[in-house]
Amino acid sequence: MDGFISTEEALDAGKTPLLSPNEAEPVAADVEPPRRRRRREFTDGPYTPPNLAGADARRSTVCWSVLPAEAWQQIADLLPDKELVQCATTTRSLVEILETAELWVRRADSAFALLPFSEVEREEMKKEVRLDGRRGYVTRRVLFKGLRIALLMGKAEMSPAIQLARWCGAKVQHSGQGADIVLIGPGGGSCAAFASSRHSHKLYHGAWLRASCVAGRQLPRHRIGCASIGAPFSSFRSCIASGHGSNDTPGVYGCYAPRLMEGLLLSTSRLRARSKEAVVMTAQLLGAQCTDELTKAHTHLIAGASQGEKYEFAKLHRIPVVSVAWLDNTLRLGMPMKERCFPVSGGVDW
Repeated sequence: MDGFISTEEALDAGKTPLLSPNEAEPVAADVEPPRRRRRREFTDGPYTPPNLAGADARRSTVCWSVLPAEAWQQIADLLPDKELVQCATTTRSLVEILETAELWVRRADSAFALLPFSEVEREEMKKEVRLDGRRGYVTRRVLFKGLRIALLMGKAEMSPAIQLARWCGAKVQHSGQGADIVLIGPGGGSCAAFASSRHSHKLYHGAWLRASCVAGRQLPRHRIGCASIGAPFSSFRSCIASGHGSNDTPGVYGCYAPRLMEGLLLSTSRLRARSKEAVVMTAQLLGAQCTDELTKAHTHLIAGASQGEKYEFAKLHRIPVVSVAWLDNTLRLGMPMKERCFPVSGGVDW
């Protein structure tokens, strides 16, 4: 090549030679070149160096690919859902098992047994898993993924609801602020704060969570063809209750918007017999629960007079005390009324 001189010529001319990498770092003849490590697949088993002699060289290696299918099925049954899918990306034997419906039926059987479902509901869901296989199971597993669900209900109903919501991928919170869905259940208190048009689309009856999981999809708030579509609450005149409070399979074609007084626990005081009977029937029609006793868990006391043991107990524990007009106006206007607008006055029983 023109313009370039050798190392010897550069030294004779008194110039600094340009050394090649081999000339700059000469390698001794007795030094072995570095070996390239062979890439091992997952199914190759433990690595045995090739230069071992004797019994170590003849030692047999464990090959994962020759494990029987029954062993891989047992491994798949022991792995949780997320870890099973992650392991299947590197193991061909698990990929084949994931395509079988028997695996998902077994997983559904063990998972549904721990969730708050009735026997009828479990059999219905397992029947769908047998038909659809992986899709029937995974659809329910990620049904509420990414959603923030607020549970406004009593302690007895909240624990199983939290378990089911988290199993379906939802994030559970106890405040309705910032929630995507607000579930109203017994003992959850008044839902008047969410009755505005801004939050009304978030309100659902507490049974909606279980019914949606059984159906494998998020059910609408009102059934198709309901006259109250778009209304924030269910109407006893046009809406069909979908198994509210029932242990049977919740109906898919019912309405799951909460009723006007859903989640309230009421008690009465100083009411006449006929008036008390009418109050209890009206409150139950609007979704509330009524009891004769008054405890700290109660949300309201409907009193006919500002006196008596229940009245004093409610004042002591800051339980709202309202008159019968509060219930009448709630029914007549079709929206929750504010308690402070209906105080109890006078000492005459209704």
